[in-house]
Amino acid sequence: METLEKTLADVNIWARGLHEQFVVQEEEVIREEKSHYEDDGGHFEAATEGSAMSDAALNKPGFNPDEEVWVPHTKKVVDKSKIIGKPRITKPNDVLSDIYTVNLAGAYNDSEWYSARYLAGRILNMPDLDKNLDSWMDKLCKEYDSIGYNDENKRTSRVSHIEQDMVKLAEVAYGPGGYIGKCTRVRNHFILDSSEKRERFCKLFNFNKMSFLREEFDSGRELNRDEIMQIYQEYGISHEQVSRAGKQLGYSAFKIWTHENKTRIEQVIGCVGIGLGILGSYLIYHYLSR
Repeated sequence: METLEKTLADVNIWARGLHEQFVVQEEEVIREEKSHYEDDGGHFEAATEGSAMSDAALNKPGFNPDEEVWVPHTKKVVDKSKIIGKPRITKPNDVLSDIYTVNLAGAYNDSEWYSARYLAGRILNMPDLDKNLDSWMDKLCKEYDSIGYNDENKRTSRVSHIEQDMVKLAEVAYGPGGYIGKCTRVRNHFILDSSEKRERFCKLFNFNKMSFLREEFDSGRELNRDEIMQIYQEYGISHEQVSRAGKQLGYSAFKIWTHENKTRIEQVIGCVGIGLGILGSYLIYHYLSR
């Protein structure tokens, strides 16, 4: 069986192949110009071999090799220039597109990785994709739960396969997203009836455990006493959450109130202590001063 990375890479290659083009005509650029030559001064040069003067001039009767000769210069002047070219023309490669469409359909129907199936289905815009997504996630979660994934002795290659597929399926289907969007949708496929399963769930999908527990608590799902205590002691939660957690822990209304106002009570006690200290010091001083 191919790895998940190789399977997803193949799906992405086939997706790009759907838009493959073949070249009908390559681009061609030809410069056409009309020009003439004009005088551009010149220079004197000794008439020696290898100079601008030809050997025929050097051997001409009556020519004095000790004299310098005038060598005229010319320059090219472009009168008119234009580009004559052919554009690059491409057309869709229907043959390759059909091949890649068949490959993607095969991945959607038969891949052993549900995350690859979902990705292929999204590329092909399959109408039953959302329905299949729920079915695939349910199958993975139920098998994952039945294997006993919390027992390290049962962690087989199949467990690793399911874990990889669930995480990737959640990513491609729900996006990297935040807790509220992604975690809630993924969580609905799980039966998290123990603290161990909830712990494993958070680690597997990289969710913040405290945020998850608060979401579970607000949704009315059952948590154990230790988890409720974590919520009760969490800084920054609402009065309603503290009150509900305290009641589930069996605390009295007064104890819940003192817990919520702990900082304020400590400040008051501190102020009272300071006041009593000042008063005591005053009375002692007054007594000794008599």
